[in-house]
Amino acid sequence: MEEIYNKMKTTNEQMDEQIGNMRSFKSFIDKHGLKGTFSTLLIMFVAACIGFFVLNPGVVFEKFQEYNIEKHEEGIKQRLEADPHIRVLLADFRTSVNADRAYILEAHNGGTNLNNLPFLYADLTYMDPRNRYDYIESEYKNFRLSRYPWASYVIEHGYWFGSIEDCMESDPELYYRLKNEDVAYMGMFVMHGKNGLPTACLGVIFKTNEDGITPTSRDVIKQMQIYASQINVYLMGN
Repeated sequence: MEEIYNKMKTTNEQMDEQIGNMRSFKSFIDKHGLKGTFSTLLIMFVAACIGFFVLNPGVVFEKFQEYNIEKHEEGIKQRLEADPHIRVLLADFRTSVNADRAYILEAHNGGTNLNNLPFLYADLTYMDPRNRYDYIESEYKNFRLSRYPWASYVIEHGYWFGSIEDCMESDPELYYRLKNEDVAYMGMFVMHGKNGLPTACLGVIFKTNEDGITPTSRDVIKQMQIYASQINVYLMGN
């Protein structure tokens, strides 16, 4: 009986305490209003969160690391799944325009200057040549876009196709580089990421044709647009 009485006594005391807290809370609302009460509670909650992270910085760093690792692993998974689809589309694109090479350049930030402005670089990440020996990926790895004025023109206008003779005056370095690769015509179509910034380009190369047959600009640009939209879905990880 004594044990039961003590339990009932404890329960009654707890109830009295809760009732007292409720009365205090009601008095606070009557004094400051609902808006003031909500603002006060919000401030207390934010302060408690800040206090927790200040006293436990290791928790924040650990969670940040876990988030970065998960994001990186998800990115690798998406790329592995997208890779075969991109290669098939690139091969189909080259065949559709009967080109000598089709390729994809992907932009990245290779570093910053002293004012923290990024240098824009590009890598040739995919290529489908007509001849299996005609691979040149190693020559177009981590090259700075600002080095080639023609690249800025393409990014600004969204696409370009024509004879390399058209870029000789504005970008002689690129012209002679392509000339040494026996390139006669070239085209590029810019692809944009979810933030609207240019992230990659779909490109096409036509070598010097002994028969004098030249590709039709309108047809090539149309196919670049069609295939760029499909490839970009996979590059964005959708």
